[in-house]
Amino acid sequence: MEQQEIYVRLLKVGISETDAKVIADCAATKSSASWVNTDPISRESIKALLDMNNEHKFGLSFSIKEVPNRGKYIWEVKALQPNKK
Repeated sequence: MEQQEIYVRLLKVGISETDAKVIADCAATKSSASWVNTDPISRESIKALLDMNNEHKFGLSFSIKEVPNRGKYIWEVKALQPNKK
């Protein structure tokens, strides 16, 4: 699956533009990333993201932590088999 297609599918399941861009890049390049933002994410969107990851074998693991009382989310996306450069 191409990076742009991944990005569009992530948007359709409720992932924010910012998060979708980074996740799509990680999936396409088999790389890892971490970031903090204030874009809310629902449990349904997280489930859809995990389902998509499994179905399309992106080879990524996800950790999404909400920072209480701050309205921020800490994302960690790790490539299970990083791309060797």
